[in-house]
Amino acid sequence: MKLTDIIEKGNEIPSGISKLFIASEDFHYGQLPILKDSLVYYCDYDKTIAVNMIEFSSFQKGNVDTLNLKTALQEEDRNYIVEKNSDCKLEVTTLESGWRGIWHQNHFDEWNKKFQNHFDRIKKEPSLKFSGITFSSLMYNYNVATNSLFYFINTKPYEYQIGKGKIVLPELLEVSITKATHGLLPIVDIEYLGIKIKANSPFDFDNQTGIVEGNTAEEFTAEIENYPNIKTIIISKYNPIKIALDGTLSIPLTKEGQQKIEWFKIIKK
Repeated sequence: MKLTDIIEKGNEIPSGISKLFIASEDFHYGQLPILKDSLVYYCDYDKTIAVNMIEFSSFQKGNVDTLNLKTALQEEDRNYIVEKNSDCKLEVTTLESGWRGIWHQNHFDEWNKKFQNHFDRIKKEPSLKFSGITFSSLMYNYNVATNSLFYFINTKPYEYQIGKGKIVLPELLEVSITKATHGLLPIVDIEYLGIKIKANSPFDFDNQTGIVEGNTAEEFTAEIENYPNIKTIIISKYNPIKIALDGTLSIPLTKEGQQKIEWFKIIKK
């Protein structure tokens, strides 16, 4: 059985019920754009919309009526079995019940917690715009209650207001937003305020202070402030680093004879 045989098509988000459907045409939910052939999951309990990145547990028998599916999928060892439906090399036909995949027109592509395997799609497929954010149509999540995106990949620099300041993040970040922080994961090596940051290493910033913390992607020399008997230091590749809104840099070190880690300001040379 193919997924397209059991998932209905539609062009609107229902009110008061959860639903899983394939977009029959381009449409909008308010100002949120959704493209034709996207897989759309609306959870009425959480008041969230997930586009293209879906939990495989959605296909359990108990969700046939709940999500308006035509029938249940064949199950083997609590996984769901589907027929191959494309020539795509990333297509998966065993949908692990505790995992998720990325929808690709008529099938799911494998997802291994990273987006490098999907980089060509991110670059080639249309980008969308919502509330000043330009993001990939590959996958995204939206909170209906707050009218905001909370999980997406930005395909242009992403701006965020911090009090009277503004943080401008480079493109190609996997962005996951909570009330306190922006969880960021660079899909490729990026540069932020003159510092190169390693791909697939956490690159988070505090929503109140705008201080970003990540791991360096290259070695560089810096002057260090207030560290005993050392004025110049070589910052190694993969070293943790904090970057303030004004570009101030700091790294974690322990002083000789101590075990406590402290953050010391540095100036890149």
